[in-house]
Amino acid sequence: MMWWMCALAWAAPEVERGTPRFEPSAEIELSLVRAIEIALEQNPEVDTEVFAEQLAAIETRRAKLDRFSLTVDAASDWGAGVVKAPDQDAVATDAFSYSLETRAGWTLFSGGAIQNSIRSAEIGERIAALDRQQVERELIRAVYLAYWNIQGLEAEIAAARESLDSTDEALKIIIAKEQAGLAATLDVNRSTVDLLSGQGELISLEAELYGAEQDLLQLLHVQPTGVRLTDSIEREDAPSIADAQAWVDRAKDSRPDFAGWRERRKQAEVARKLAISGYFPTVGLQAYAGMEAESPLIADGDRELRPTISAGGGLYFSWNAFDWLRTRDAVESARIREKQVDATLASQELALETDVRQALETVRSLRERSELVEKRIELARDNLKIVRDLYAQGSASLLELFDAQAAFRSASSQRAAFQVSLVNAEYELLWTVGERFVQN
Repeated sequence: MMWWMCALAWAAPEVERGTPRFEPSAEIELSLVRAIEIALEQNPEVDTEVFAEQLAAIETRRAKLDRFSLTVDAASDWGAGVVKAPDQDAVATDAFSYSLETRAGWTLFSGGAIQNSIRSAEIGERIAALDRQQVERELIRAVYLAYWNIQGLEAEIAAARESLDSTDEALKIIIAKEQAGLAATLDVNRSTVDLLSGQGELISLEAELYGAEQDLLQLLHVQPTGVRLTDSIEREDAPSIADAQAWVDRAKDSRPDFAGWRERRKQAEVARKLAISGYFPTVGLQAYAGMEAESPLIADGDRELRPTISAGGGLYFSWNAFDWLRTRDAVESARIREKQVDATLASQELALETDVRQALETVRSLRERSELVEKRIELARDNLKIVRDLYAQGSASLLELFDAQAAFRSASSQRAAFQVSLVNAEYELLWTVGERFVQN
């Protein structure tokens, strides 16, 4: 059940930005998968990364177009005035001109600048996509943990209520014995205090549950008046953790953040090549064609235009023979940044392996404790029943009854928290290795 839900969560469909948003009702029912879908649809952090990805795609498109150039320039001018000679009447005049020019160019050689600019933009586009995937992963993880935190608190509340029922039954027995003269009033008071203490703990848990629900709704960016979770804590088909190195290898292949650093390493290499291209000249083809016409300042309504057409083409050559060592410094800086990315990638690889092995150890430890926790709750429940019966018969002391109640409360609370801890630990392991499950 659990891993099936993980599969749907990881394979949640991409939400097209700008689609109608989820509109919450007064109270919503949420499965884990639906909660993740709403978070991906509503959360503005995902929108931010989607926009960054779109901008990166524009940069790639622009880089591919920049190997060519095409411009079209048009201009026109009109003026009017008055001309008057000293011995003549004033004459109205005007002038009109226009020009149209088209230039096209194609870079034949630039020392690899054009090709490396395109490669750098394409890598940037892939990095933007990986960054978006990482933000989505972080959001899914936050929703997942928040969802099961609520379920864990609900399990603790259920355990607290069961413990309160047991304490209330014990109190009734003590009151009956006190009325029969077989127990002191002090015993009744102590048991009553114990019951009130449990009720106070229950109120605190319910307040904590409300806060946890608000945390989940904040991740979803919705504000209904209530929320009800439909999935329960179940574990089936838990992943095997026998081969630690296999998990590490899967993490290196699957983690989008680690893949992003590999892409940044490629981008740094391209940046170095792009800087080296500054040593080389630029050679290309260029052609132009244009037309212009002008009417001089004339009188008597003459509007004659005299168009002129021109066209040409050829090779162009451009080379900055000396740039005050700017290219040398750019190449040196690019090489240093390349080494910097190498160091970061090595550090990320070491941290990734440490995280995976730690997550594996946490799962292994919790699985070993699982059977012990289940045995403890069963023994504590049976022991409380036995001690309560013995106390009713006068064969057990009030202190023994209190000890049995405390042991049952502790075991119940631990079991409720442990179930969530184990489910979350197994998910954290899968999240750490970057698994993306596909439900067929």
